[in-house]
Amino acid sequence: MVTPAEKSKAVGLLVEEGLSQRESCALLNICRSRLFYQPRQNEEKAALIAAVRALVLKHPRYGYRRIHVMLERQGQAIEIKRLQRLWKKKRLAVKPARKSRLRRKGLSANPPPTALYPKSRLDLRFHARPAE
Repeated sequence: MVTPAEKSKAVGLLVEEGLSQRESCALLNICRSRLFYQPRQNEEKAALIAAVRALVLKHPRYGYRRIHVMLERQGQAIEIKRLQRLWKKKRLAVKPARKSRLRRKGLSANPPPTALYPKSRLDLRFHARPAE
């Protein structure tokens, strides 16, 4: 998919080749007003993104709702829907929880059962001594 910025660059290349601006825009199916659009850099938004990233790095298991509460506690008022849009746009995600495993250290508290006489417990694979 071609972005609008790339289309604007393509118009510039076509103008250098000798086409007029109107013809280039008609050929690429974009409005001429798009060529003069300058996106604004919002410092407030940049500061918000930096604060969100810092919180996400500090608390990787927190989602956007919990981060929203933490931002409010820090004094940054933001709508939760706006934070959710930023969350999706920056592709932030909650890290999955690691599965906990029981680990045995040394001998267990309950040793395995032992057979009292031959063939008393077949599941223990008890081997009797050969007859003398």
